[in-house]
Amino acid sequence: MHKYWSLQSNPHTDTLEETIEKVKYLVKDSIAKQIPEITNISSLLSGGLDSTIISAFAKEELSKLK
Repeated sequence: MHKYWSLQSNPHTDTLEETIEKVKYLVKDSIAKQIPEITNISSLLSGGLDSTIISAFAKEELSKLK
């Protein structure tokens, strides 16, 4: 069997606020990279927190394009 990755654990040294900002940046950045510049977008909400966050950030990103 071939090992494809190795997980390394490092101590978490960021404050709560720093962690929140980093996660927010990473989520927004990944959403922005997936949105084409000119298109109509729709989303299906499952009612979960993740789909709601993605839809809210996508809406925010799309409003920048207009």
